[in-house]
Amino acid sequence: MEHRLEAIERRLDRSEDKLDQVGKGISDLKGIVGKLEGKISMLPGYPGIAIVVTVTGAAITAITRLMESGATP
Repeated sequence: MEHRLEAIERRLDRSEDKLDQVGKGISDLKGIVGKLEGKISMLPGYPGIAIVVTVTGAAITAITRLMESGATP
């Protein structure tokens, strides 16, 4: 009976070690998620995206018109 108790205690010790590792991993993930949340909050919202797309489209249009006028003799 004593042998079985010792085996159970060893298993319990290993399980506690594994749970400690899982807990450490979870706390590391919390830090990573926090950093990602900070970076995501810096991204532009829909109005910012609309402005970027509009400015890019206007720049492409201006460049193509300049190239067309410069290529015609």
